[in-house]
Amino acid sequence: MINLNDCVEIGLLTKPHGYKGQLILKLHTFSFDEIENMEWAYILIDGLPVPFFISEFSERSADSLIISFEHVKGETEASKLTHKKVFVDKTILPRKFQSALSETSLKTYTVIDSERGPLGIIDALINHPQNPLLRILNKKQEILLPYQEQFIDKIDHHSKEIFVTCPEGLLDL
Repeated sequence: MINLNDCVEIGLLTKPHGYKGQLILKLHTFSFDEIENMEWAYILIDGLPVPFFISEFSERSADSLIISFEHVKGETEASKLTHKKVFVDKTILPRKFQSALSETSLKTYTVIDSERGPLGIIDALINHPQNPLLRILNKKQEILLPYQEQFIDKIDHHSKEIFVTCPEGLLDL
């Protein structure tokens, strides 16, 4: 079974589009260009990620797509998928996952450490080659946290929170 910690949420299926089983996918952080080669996705049904192969999709607006899934053939079947979250596996889109989390899309996210709790708000993503950094501001100090997958537990685009596990001593520097 797929673990949702290994996935990133790309959007929400909002409503059927037409009568042939197409749906509107409202994108959270990703843009059409970043996911245009996507072949499959997970739809969260009853708390479980269910894989669906994508037969086609097209850009509807800057933040939404018209999407068709294999085996979803009519408006009735499509309506059963409305208001469901859509995820993709991080390993399928590693570069796209990184590029979608740009400086502007991460600004104002709250960073929460598993041990220390809230660390502060992201002010900027500093793009150093080989070592991008999150600049986190709180009332006491500025924190520079390496933006590396091994430190990030989960990114919740809906609540604008990034959950991290910082290595011991990193925050004491």
